[in-house]
Amino acid sequence: MLTSLSRTCITPHDPGATCGAYLLGRAVRDRRLALGLSQAELAARAGMTQPALSRLEAGSVILTIPLLDRVSAALDADLIVEIAPHAA
Repeated sequence: MLTSLSRTCITPHDPGATCGAYLLGRAVRDRRLALGLSQAELAARAGMTQPALSRLEAGSVILTIPLLDRVSAALDADLIVEIAPHAA
């Protein structure tokens, strides 16, 4: 679960990546690896290039709902977006 999409975190590959983009990219990578897919295979399934998928997994792209929808479908997964109030 993502706790903040606006907070900036330091990542190994892109120090300016937002935590949300980085965590979503890691989730995509984890699911891809669990399915035994290469970046090229997943990129083809999602209708994108392998370099674009690599940037997504690194958290260094601006994510859109349509892009995440295509990638989640290619991963045979559900895309769930939630906005929740902060804990008191």
